[in-house]
Amino acid sequence: MFTDVSGFTNLTESLSKLGNEGPELTAFVINRYMELLVKAISQSGGDILKFAGDAMIVVWPPSYKTDIVQVHEDLRLTCRMALQNALDIQNKLNDTCILPDLKLSVKIGFGIGDINIIYVGGVYNRSEYLATGEPLLQAFQSEHCATKGGETIISKEVYEFVKDYFTFETINHDNKQFYLVKKLNAYSKVKLKAEATLIKNSIILNPKILQQLAMFVPAALKPYMEIGLERWGSELRRVTTMFINLSIDLSDAKTDSGLQRIQNVIRTVQYCVYTFEGSLNKLLMDDKGSTCIAVFGLPPVSHQNDPVRAIQSAFLLESELKKIKCKVAIGISTGIAYCGVVGTSGSRREYSVLGDCVNLAARLMQIATQPFSPCILIDQQSASDAQTKIQSIFWSERKVKGKEKGVLIYEPLCLQEDFKKIKDINTHLEFRVMNTQSMGSVTNLNTIVSSKSLQCHNNLSSTIVFDKYHINCREYDEELQPVGRKQEINQIKDFIQKFLDEFKKNKYVQNRLVLIQGEYGIGKSFLAKTVLKNIESLQNKEALLEIMISSLNPSSRSKLLNSIRIFLRNIFLSYAQRLNKAANVELIQQIYECDSHLANLISQVLSLTVNDIKANTIREDLTLAKSIKKFVYKLISLYLEQEQLQAQIQNEDQIQEYYSQALIILIDDMQDSDDGSLYLLKSILKNFKNILVVGCIRNQFKEFSFFDNNNHKSECQSEFLSKMIAKQTNKLTINLKGLKQDDQLSELFEKHFKIKSFICMEEDQKNQEQTMFARRKRTSSIDDIYEMVEILKKIRDPLMFWESKPELEEMDFNSLCINYLYVRTCGHPLKMIYLMKHLLDNHYIILDEQRNLGMASKKFRQLIKHEEWLDVDAPLMTVQINGPYIDKLTAVQQLILKQACVIGDIFDIQTLNYVNPFKDFIRQKPLINELNALYELGILDIMNMEIENIYYRFSYSFFRETIYQRMTYAQRRQAHKNVALALQKIPQPFDYHNNKEYTRMQYHWTQAQNRNSVIIDEGTLLPRLTLFEKKQLIIKKIKQILDQNRRNVLLKSGYINKRSEKGLQWNWRFCVISSEYLIVSQEDDNPEHILTIYLKHIQLIEREFNSEYFALTITTSQWSRGKQVFENYRKVYFALETEDELNEWITYLEFAKAYAIYMDFVNNFGRIQFPLSSNEYDFQLESELQRDNRRIARLGLIDTNIGFEKIQVRHTKATTSRATMQRKHKPRKSSLFAEGYRGSTSSSQQNTSLCKQIIQLIQNSRKDKIYQNQN
Repeated sequence: MFTDVSGFTNLTESLSKLGNEGPELTAFVINRYMELLVKAISQSGGDILKFAGDAMIVVWPPSYKTDIVQVHEDLRLTCRMALQNALDIQNKLNDTCILPDLKLSVKIGFGIGDINIIYVGGVYNRSEYLATGEPLLQAFQSEHCATKGGETIISKEVYEFVKDYFTFETINHDNKQFYLVKKLNAYSKVKLKAEATLIKNSIILNPKILQQLAMFVPAALKPYMEIGLERWGSELRRVTTMFINLSIDLSDAKTDSGLQRIQNVIRTVQYCVYTFEGSLNKLLMDDKGSTCIAVFGLPPVSHQNDPVRAIQSAFLLESELKKIKCKVAIGISTGIAYCGVVGTSGSRREYSVLGDCVNLAARLMQIATQPFSPCILIDQQSASDAQTKIQSIFWSERKVKGKEKGVLIYEPLCLQEDFKKIKDINTHLEFRVMNTQSMGSVTNLNTIVSSKSLQCHNNLSSTIVFDKYHINCREYDEELQPVGRKQEINQIKDFIQKFLDEFKKNKYVQNRLVLIQGEYGIGKSFLAKTVLKNIESLQNKEALLEIMISSLNPSSRSKLLNSIRIFLRNIFLSYAQRLNKAANVELIQQIYECDSHLANLISQVLSLTVNDIKANTIREDLTLAKSIKKFVYKLISLYLEQEQLQAQIQNEDQIQEYYSQALIILIDDMQDSDDGSLYLLKSILKNFKNILVVGCIRNQFKEFSFFDNNNHKSECQSEFLSKMIAKQTNKLTINLKGLKQDDQLSELFEKHFKIKSFICMEEDQKNQEQTMFARRKRTSSIDDIYEMVEILKKIRDPLMFWESKPELEEMDFNSLCINYLYVRTCGHPLKMIYLMKHLLDNHYIILDEQRNLGMASKKFRQLIKHEEWLDVDAPLMTVQINGPYIDKLTAVQQLILKQACVIGDIFDIQTLNYVNPFKDFIRQKPLINELNALYELGILDIMNMEIENIYYRFSYSFFRETIYQRMTYAQRRQAHKNVALALQKIPQPFDYHNNKEYTRMQYHWTQAQNRNSVIIDEGTLLPRLTLFEKKQLIIKKIKQILDQNRRNVLLKSGYINKRSEKGLQWNWRFCVISSEYLIVSQEDDNPEHILTIYLKHIQLIEREFNSEYFALTITTSQWSRGKQVFENYRKVYFALETEDELNEWITYLEFAKAYAIYMDFVNNFGRIQFPLSSNEYDFQLESELQRDNRRIARLGLIDTNIGFEKIQVRHTKATTSRATMQRKHKPRKSSLFAEGYRGSTSSSQQNTSLCKQIIQLIQNSRKDKIYQNQN
């Protein structure tokens, strides 16, 4: 039986409107519907053979009897049970609503006969299984005949078995007869038996079977299955999905040659996908062909450039499958998808990807199969993400199923550095551009291809910028100049210009080196190409300068001589063009006399042949470099047009030092260059002149390969690179850091987003203007002017920004926005651009194009107020940076960080232990050890250490948000609920503001609600909390008020309906609850008290419900009117309009009553600890912390001679005043601070006290091993 859920596309489209939660809800709906299907199927003995997204293949295993007649009768009975079960499914599950307004049905097709299961693939010990045979063809064809959900259709072969027991309607399709099952005939019902030959779970006890099954289990799920937490392997991830249509189908499985063809095709697909470290998620085969689903970005092989890898894999698939005569059509899409377990809660499930981007990739694949369509099509997001490495061109705008609007479709053409192919497709590109501009349906194109981008060597302006805020493409040499880099640009330009001036004068100049260092995305390549573009435009008339660019991509990075081979290839092709000869092995032997083996090796290095060579050992690249060094010398000599050629180079270190042109080499991602490339580059710089090398080096978050386990390789490269740099005397080093504040950030906002200033929305302008007017009026004195200057100075230090934020809100909203965004991004320009685009797209900031203003909405002001950005998508580049590093962590470490990120930027181990849902697996000691490991990895920093607690923070910008946004919404809500409960019981000393804990608690209770339990009103979340949750918030609020230790504190006030003493009428009265009394007055401004109730004498608080009002009755034994006190019992009746108000007042009264009784006890007998003021630390965790040697070593209290590891605590580089750090309240959260900030300092008094306590503790436990610290 083949079942296909009808309505799945509409379901996905509808849920995609809900944002990132849509894919998770899609998985939820499919799981629940599949659960109902499987439950019904199992009643008749069926079993799931394979899931296929929203479809599945079900089998009824045959009888093992030997009597042919009995086997035939058993098969007939099985068919009757299966069809009877299918009709029951259609009756019960047709138009089923899992979610409101979303109906699902199922189409069912049946076939009968012998099936085979074949195992294909085997690359990297990964196999796929396929079910083949005539029954599958029958079932697929039958299901295709169904026109709507709710229909069950069978093949003619099945019909022959059951024609006497059901009523049918004949359907003719493709010259074949099929039968629509209408109903079960009278007296034909059979008893269903769930006696299928199911796969027993006990087989996993056999190690051999378990080992064989392991090759079918996705690597993303294995770590979680090993620790028994499979459901936590489900995540919301940004992935690139590739659908591959192959020209093999079930008919190929009927012969041995066909089976071998299937094996060859699948192995080729595996090789092409795994070469670029993707994951082959699913393989499906039916009567119309085969479909493979490959995903790039799944753990543990996620990368910073997964869209590039997917497109390069598609290029390789196209070329490799063409060799074995297999047609292919590929669709690629990038977006957020649910990546996790799909299926039933029992033992029938699979790891799958679901989401709008997955459906879009499938639609693009279908378009690619149409005549006259390119075989590879990608969506706009993939084209945008891969634009720095892949040349793409707009192809068409199409309306696809599941999308209301047309989809912009692009065709990837080639790699940016593949100059030979770029030259060949020049005419093709121009033809496409003309066709695109003539299409009337496409009015907003973001791609304009210039002829400059197709030049052979100077690939300096080929990056296409996809930006909705810029209708036209902006090239490097025009408007998109690097912002805030004028000083660096001038330094590099002057350095290069001196090099060129000296060359023009003497025709001889010493080689020079320019190093541009910085973290990922800081703008190194952008800066280098901008400068070289400018230099090229000034020098091209004299033809004295050649510029070569070497930029690594996922394919070239793994090849031998990775960075130098692109440079050598360009020189060789240019020299061949100059001689008007073919670039082949013969030209290589003409340039340098060598044997055919070395010539073929050189041709592979120059990518003249199809087979590329890759390194298998660490020194292969260095050996190859030494073997071709003489050829490289000869080629460069000829290319640079040496005037006096030597007949034979006897000494390779003595080469004629006179040339007719200079050469500039730009090496991007120089940190990834292998030893052979660096060796040849060093030799070229040593033996040739008139060469200037510009190297862009990433000094943080380097790219790595999953299949490369040579950890010492990167160390060797770094050592080789450091030696080469150290030996170079004429060099310029530029260290790029984040932009400075004020003018540079203002320039960035104005240039990229046309925003000159930030203001509040129009509805708040009046209040804003009044506040500003009052402020200007107050700052008329010289003292106030000095005050504002001092505040603006302080906020330039990120550590001081949070202290100055309240004052800055009153003074200058524009400065507040700019500096707040600066603190969030550390001045990183690309992070700032991505973040601003998201804020504009989601209407946190509204662009006023007429006035060039950015109007901050209420949502954005709430972000600034509450400082919680978990729901704001992290900038794309931070996801690209942090994602692969998160996936390199162990499953346990990731689970710990997922709980910690919900607590806050700063979290403590006691709260983390309290909210830990994995206590059965991650106990106190493992928790401490894993946090120590994360600290040593640099992911966490230590803010403060106490005897019973440690406070951590996330080290890197947006690391917390990246982890959080991978969690499913169900996981997030449960974690927020746990944190809200923890905030009630565990003190949070870093929340220095009086109302901060209450605000945080309210935030967590709000986030713990389902989508339908939250009202969104102009950006403000209004939670529909339960009574328990509201009580928790009220208690936290009262506790904060009472912590101020004031007598008779005001807790709550408001108007309530009160019944007169005689019960004749109801009147509105103003009531006040303090810590001692309930006071009732006529008006809020009337000091005369009608009634005063002593809270400690309240006997009973009751509630009463009726159709008119919500009543509250208070019985008290002591009360007063005016100055007269009464000690008799009295009932006082109140009424409120809503149940929420009634519950709120009762909670305040109950708490105030308990507190009043407690204070009365204290006054009479002495003070005891009030229950709410006590923390609920885990004492077992405290003991483990005290025994933690590493923790004590960080404090410097253990001598290293004892044998314990001494670890240095990372302290802050940010400067701050002593007075600030010695405040009563501890430092603010700081994961958003500048990169230099790596920890926190405490006051000397606190450190001394803490040290004394720990020393005493150590003395008691280890008197013979203690090093006495005399601090």
